[in-house]
Amino acid sequence: MLLSIDQLVHSTNQTLETISKRTGFFYQQEVIDSLMKDKVNDVGVSFPLDDEALELCEQRFGPAARKLDALMGHNLTL
Repeated sequence: MLLSIDQLVHSTNQTLETISKRTGFFYQQEVIDSLMKDKVNDVGVSFPLDDEALELCEQRFGPAARKLDALMGHNLTL
């Protein structure tokens, strides 16, 4: 089963119902509503990263991001 982030964000309830039916996993609607209410970026998902998470992202993706920055000629946003 493939899901796009746009489908998950824009049709959250329908997508979760499909996942639930196909996997047998259940979810709490209140929890999903609270997770999805703060949408600010292009894909509509936003959550803050703490310093530890930011450091892990830098360690894991930093070198590749800098190579892409050089290739594309401008800084990418993580």
